[in-house]
Amino acid sequence: MTYRVTFANSALDFIEEHVYSERILERIETYAELLADYPRIGTVYEPSYPAAKLPLPCRYINIPDTPFTLFYSVDDAVQEIDVLYVNFSAGNPRGRF
Repeated sequence: MTYRVTFANSALDFIEEHVYSERILERIETYAELLADYPRIGTVYEPSYPAAKLPLPCRYINIPDTPFTLFYSVDDAVQEIDVLYVNFSAGNPRGRF
């Protein structure tokens, strides 16, 4: 059962503004396709401090050989994955979410 993967506008804007490498863009697309077939491949996001908690359950998956991580939610009822946020590990950690 394949899920539909959508990116939040803010995630798309981030990619457009910060991803200059075609290789990295292809890796992000490859992992989005992987999520469509294996929505629970990522790790459950369970931060230890309350300020980092999100209002909905989500997961994350690191994109190997890149400084990026996709944070996403899974909606089984409509078979959809929503990529909520793209984290840039070399960026400002206080700017997350």
